[in-house]
Amino acid sequence: MNFKLTPSLFLIKNTPYNYCHLKRTANIISVDYETWLTTSYYRAKVNPEGSANYLEKPTSDMLELFKKYELKATFFVLGSVAKANPKLVKKIANHGHEIASHGYSHMPIGALGPGGFKKELAETNHLLEDLSQQKILGFRAPFFSLNQSNAWAIDILKECGFIYDSSIFPARTPLYGIKGAPKYPYFIDSNNLKTPSSDQSLLEFPISTFKLGPINIPFAGGIYGRFLPSFLFTNLCTHFAKEKPLNLYLHPWEFGPQNGIYPSIGWFKKLLAHYNSHAYPQKIEKVLQSLTFTSYQAWINHHGSKVNGE
Repeated sequence: MNFKLTPSLFLIKNTPYNYCHLKRTANIISVDYETWLTTSYYRAKVNPEGSANYLEKPTSDMLELFKKYELKATFFVLGSVAKANPKLVKKIANHGHEIASHGYSHMPIGALGPGGFKKELAETNHLLEDLSQQKILGFRAPFFSLNQSNAWAIDILKECGFIYDSSIFPARTPLYGIKGAPKYPYFIDSNNLKTPSSDQSLLEFPISTFKLGPINIPFAGGIYGRFLPSFLFTNLCTHFAKEKPLNLYLHPWEFGPQNGIYPSIGWFKKLLAHYNSHAYPQKIEKVLQSLTFTSYQAWINHHGSKVNGE
């Protein structure tokens, strides 16, 4: 398969992506750029748009960490957060990081329907392209909510000019996931999300999982990464990266305390939302010390011709 893309396809104006830094097979790091109140645990309790003002410090902390290890990440930016924090989105782009779409309202794909989904994509892309001066070509669904019942979203992404997606969670959980989906980058089609497609117009990057017998175990972000002891998390990341690119994801609310008083959501949901957040930046840094990371755009440009989904 041939998916060799050139940097000129990605940028509206020049930004400092440095592809020559990919000296060996790089892994991919991304940030779901959202607020803690947009999570499924809190959104029914509060107005998420009122929680964006705490993002400045965790954003600066992440940018400093990425600068320390000379890496460029992909930020999947929520449209509502970008509207409330335009200066922060510009700051991220000015640091040379890729800006991609996380939708506008952080609603699951199925709840939006085809018309609402397409409207959100257009609104978010217009806002993000204006702020970042980049062409927005990547998407991640809120809550990893892409599944076969809403696979029409793949056709809409293609129609809207996206070239890659990272919404497949290849393990079934109580909230999301597709059991049996490929674990590694593959070309995706709406007819069957589990089967690599001969149509090479949209590249899928599943979230990394560790296979233990017949079970795929999540570890590469969110509560899964925060829950694991540091030595085990680092070992899983380095072991996975020996064969295929690790697809690691973060959130701003894992890089600093959140402002305000948490609404009452019950101890278990609060545990899932915040467990071990105070120690997570140090855990991530240990992985950055061991592995090379880059953005989706840079990875596609350098390694896209090697995609096979296996």
